Amino acid sequence: MTTATAIRFETLVGFPKAGVVRFVEVPARRCFAVDGEGAPGGPAFQAAFAVLYPAAYALHFAMRRAGRDAKVGTLEGLWSRRDGRPFTAIPDIPADPDDWRWTLLIPTPDEATEAEIDAAMAAARAKVPGAAAGLLRCARFDAEPSAETLHVGPYSAEAPTVALLHRAIEVAGYRDSGPHHEIYTGNPRVAKPEKLRTIIRQRVTPAG
Repeated sequence: MTTATAIRFETLVGFPKAGVVRFVEVPARRCFAVDGEGAPGGPAFQAAFAVLYPAAYALHFAMRRAGRDAKVGTLEGLWSRRDGRPFTAIPDIPADPDDWRWTLLIPTPDEATEAEIDAAMAAARAKVPGAAAGLLRCARFDAEPSAETLHVGPYSAEAPTVALLHRAIEVAGYRDSGPHHEIYTGNPRVAKPEKLRTIIRQRVTPAG
């Protein structure tokens, strides 16, 4: 069996390939974040969208006015279960929406200052008052050794891709460390379900 010491963590560049698991070093970063519970698409989930994007665009336009153009980051989600059980495959997700726990993220540009990020969050809270506005925060993540692969197709059909990822992690001599991570590169409002492209990522640590 491959040991943990034999794995080389690549620099994070571009997208992973469908059907192929790669091990990457995700650099330290900052993200706009909203924590919540309940099913995707539910009221809390939609409220998180309603305050995350105004913050991201407020920062984008403030940086543009200052002569520093930076794209709005891609939506991401961290997923776990309220009961603390492992999240290793889609069938493990509980049927009851109240048992879902998530954090929605939009990364901030590396060039953004802390003052610009704070000002963008203040603008978003003023524009979209409510419970989600009060939950908006800037999350900071250290560099994370991770495994990832690409899922092409509807979110409901992710189970084989998630299983592939976790098998590769185990064979490599690693184990999960932290929540299930998804990066939504496709837009479900305009793309056909079979064309959606989602990066499935899992932070890892050596087993044992």
